[in-house]
Amino acid sequence: MSLFEATDGDRRRQQRENLAGLTKLVELGAKRKLSPLTWRLPDGYGTLSGNVETIPRAAQHPRDTFKAWHDAIAALPRVEPGKLGFRRDGAPRAEGTRDGKTWLIAVFKLPLAKQGSWPCCEFVIQAEWYEDELAEAAG
Repeated sequence: MSLFEATDGDRRRQQRENLAGLTKLVELGAKRKLSPLTWRLPDGYGTLSGNVETIPRAAQHPRDTFKAWHDAIAALPRVEPGKLGFRRDGAPRAEGTRDGKTWLIAVFKLPLAKQGSWPCCEFVIQAEWYEDELAEAAG
């Protein structure tokens, strides 16, 4: 048994916060002319995620798209870095390569009210790609 059981009210609140955060992020992307991300809303209680599309022959490398979004979000007033659960040091960003696949992930907390830190939308942006596939497509 869990110490915390999410109620229907908790789920509805989380969904409203995710939708409000998503609206702000899509508006930011349009304003800054950033490459669109594929946004995923969790089914119930969870974290909003924005994924960089890895399209062969894309005008921009996935790393550059990730960096553009990361920098634009980090420059927003009152946005805070979150903490990645899998990192023991609580880092807000991670990068790695495994079996030829490179990945980047960052987590943020976006306050939704004009003042204070609550309510907020916690979300991640992430990118994954195989460098050899991108090079092959460009070649």
